Formats: sequence, structure tokens, C-alpha cells
Amino acid sequence: MARNNYAPTEFRGRILEQDVVDKATTPAIEVFKRKKSIELDDFADLYKDVEVDKKIVADLQAQYSQDYEKLSSEELLKHQLAKVFEAVVLEEVEAGQWLGDGAITTRASRYDDFVNGVDMVVSYQQESAEPTHMALAIDITTSHE
Repeated sequence: MARNNYAPTEFRGRILEQDVVDKATTPAIEVFKRKKSIELDDFADLYKDVEVDKKIVADLQAQYSQDYEKLSSEELLKHQLAKVFEAVVLEEVEAGQWLGDGAITTRASRYDDFVNGVDMVVSYQQESAEPTHMALAIDITTSHE
């Protein structure tokens, strides 16, 4: 994720220095390492099309990588900043109890990220006589507008 030696970039009227974003990227990477994503193989016994979905992910990842290589330095910086924001939300929904006590964040699978636009899932499990489970999906979106 880290890119060096780019000129400052204006973002919503503020100048972003690459080194500032790079400093924020290091803890973001640690969040992504700690908060593992859902793996498609975890559903192999429940869902028959896991291998098809893995092929879709591989194809989309290849296209994403090609597109990523074509980004300008400004677009790369904005992409890096978006990943930092995604890590902040992933971490702080739980740590800061943004969505209440007991909210658990899990990174979505690459399939859900690419196909459904879901970056993370927030789930709540309540202790009760009957098992209950409630979850919601979150997509972190950035725009140049």
C-alpha cells in the first residue's frame, strides 16, 4: 500500500501529504492482519458453488490489479486513504462501540467485496434461551465528488 515521493495532493480543500497517509497505513495494515476476512472455503459444506466463486474472485482480482497499476499518484493516495478509513471503521465499530455494546466486526470475503460491495459484516449475538443472530453489511465508499 505504501507509496513514496509523491507531491502533496488536494483532497476536499485540504492538502494531504503522502508521508502522513503512509504513517496511517501502518496501523491499518495491522488491523487487516488481525481481523481476518471470511474465507469461501468455510462454506464448502453448505454451498456447492464455492469453486465457481473462487474463480470469479481470481478473475476480478486480476482485473483490479491491472486497473490499480494505471492509477495516477493522486488516485493511489485516495485509494490508500480509503483503505485506512476502512480499517478505522473495522476497528472502531467494536472498540468505540459505535453500533452498541456487543457489535462484532468481521471482514467480508473477497467475493462479497468484489461482487456485493461489502467490506465488513457487523454481527450481534445475544445470549438467550433461543439462539439469535443479527448482522448487517457495511461498505466503505469514497468519491471524488
